[in-house]
Amino acid sequence: MRSLLLLFSLCCLAQQLSAQCNATITPLGPTTFCAPGSVTFQASPGSVYKWYKDGNYFALLVTNTLTVSASGSYVVVVDSSGCIDTSAAVTVVANTVQPQAAIITAGDTFICPGTAVTLAATMGSAYQWYLDGLPLPGADSNTHSASVAGSYTVVVDSMGCLGTSGARIITQNYIPASPVFVGGPDTICCGSTVTYSIAAVPGAMSYTWSAYNLSWSPFFGTTTSLSRTANSGCNLASTTSPTDYILVRANNVCGSSAYTARQVASFRYPNTGGSILDPDIATYSPGLLCDTLFGTLNAFTNTHIDGFTGVKQYQWSRNGSEIPGANNYLLYINRAGMYSVVVSTGNGHCPVTITKMKVSQGVPGIAIDAQAGNNVCTDGVAVLKAVVDTAGYDGNNYTWYWLQNGVGLYNSVNAPYWVASAPGEYSLRISGYLTNQWFYQAPCSTYSATFTVAQSAGAATPVSITQNGNEFTATPGFAAYQWYRNSAPIAGQTSPNCPRNTWGDYFVVATDGNGCQSKSNVVLSVADAVVGDEEWRIFPSPASAEVNVYAVLPVATGMAQLLITDVAGRVLTMHEAPIKDRKIEKAIVLDGNMPPGLYFIRITAEGYHRVSSFTKN
Repeated sequence: MRSLLLLFSLCCLAQQLSAQCNATITPLGPTTFCAPGSVTFQASPGSVYKWYKDGNYFALLVTNTLTVSASGSYVVVVDSSGCIDTSAAVTVVANTVQPQAAIITAGDTFICPGTAVTLAATMGSAYQWYLDGLPLPGADSNTHSASVAGSYTVVVDSMGCLGTSGARIITQNYIPASPVFVGGPDTICCGSTVTYSIAAVPGAMSYTWSAYNLSWSPFFGTTTSLSRTANSGCNLASTTSPTDYILVRANNVCGSSAYTARQVASFRYPNTGGSILDPDIATYSPGLLCDTLFGTLNAFTNTHIDGFTGVKQYQWSRNGSEIPGANNYLLYINRAGMYSVVVSTGNGHCPVTITKMKVSQGVPGIAIDAQAGNNVCTDGVAVLKAVVDTAGYDGNNYTWYWLQNGVGLYNSVNAPYWVASAPGEYSLRISGYLTNQWFYQAPCSTYSATFTVAQSAGAATPVSITQNGNEFTATPGFAAYQWYRNSAPIAGQTSPNCPRNTWGDYFVVATDGNGCQSKSNVVLSVADAVVGDEEWRIFPSPASAEVNVYAVLPVATGMAQLLITDVAGRVLTMHEAPIKDRKIEKAIVLDGNMPPGLYFIRITAEGYHRVSSFTKN
């Protein structure tokens, strides 16, 4: 019996010693955390504790707890009254990377009634969604269906580290209200342009315009107004239709409002089932106004509204503006412009605009401007300038010439300047005519005011010019110089010397110390035969019965004018040649009465001018 008790006691002691030698580590918190966090370990009971990290001796303690903050694999060796045991390893992860939390949407950030927007968070291990700063119960997945407007954020847990996203605003949209018309006529007249407008609808992104029983194509856009010209359906013999409507609705991402309908009376004709016959304006006096003449415009008396026999009403307009009091079928005019007349019945039917008539001023205004005083010294000159005022003139066909004491001056046609060498009464006569789509008119003429050039007591100093290589030189010693080419002053050429780099007739007007002006001799500058890529060939020279012209011009197409002049500059014959691919080729038959000698051919095309010479035998 004693033996059995001893054996039982030894067995119990062995079991007790075995339990005390079973070393373990119990973490008192998560072993994965965000740095600089920590976790506390509790070892099984013993008397001495040796701690190891990643197999390396770490600490010797007499208590069974240890707090660690670094990642690694931890074990403990427990000595319990001589019984020594090693625990299983416990791994600690101290995460040092903060998650970059963000919210991603697959589409728009607004919601319509009954819809939601899916919000997605960046990757993590745990999530918590917030609305307007308050946590959403149960919203702990990486996506959230947002059906309420507000400011959304998400907190992302990545291996113990938390990151908070920026806010994503979800707005609430609604289907817009139906528009309200604020402008537009109740009647649509054939040929008229009508505009309908609505008040802007809050929340609307666009508007859809259409028409019922009117052949207008639908219009979709952001504008709150719509303009249309009522041309279609004008051949229909109907006055009104009670089922004609202008329709408009507002749209946004949530949908479209109901249409708003505007009923209109669509008058296809200005009468009850008829038509306008012979719409036109007649002119009984020239449509080209000359001097103090006036014209008479007449809305045709046989222009009538079919089916209507009452008194018609008229309103004349000039250049789009109504003429006050111009309410008769006849209109007397003395001003250029575009005239039209509106004819109506006065009983509620639509009016009709009769065809417009263009009335032009038949001749530009013209005046004389003295460039340097109005006195001419003995043997001197006075320079006069023609000033042409084309205001109100629609054509380009006008011609002027200079007169002295009422007598036309030789070679003065369209001369922009006239160098007057004698005192007298100078004036300009200008003529013009128009050919347009309505009529042809014979020329009108008018005269400028007379300009008096008086005789001065002084005497002018003569001046002459000579050619020295590529420039002209005038007599030195004058107080001022002005060079001219083809009767027009050359800008900036006010010294005794002038380059001759362009063809033409050159002369100089010089002013001496007494203020007297004198004009030099006229010298013709002839262009070289070849300049750059502009090639000239005039052959044969000498010529007898015919001369051929070949030239390459800087003008691609059109017509070129060719003038044959003598050495005095008088035009003998004028010809035209078509320009094809910048080239002209022209054979000119010479006048048999032209005496032998030197002649010039001048070519003009769209502002381009050249001259060359040939001889006739």
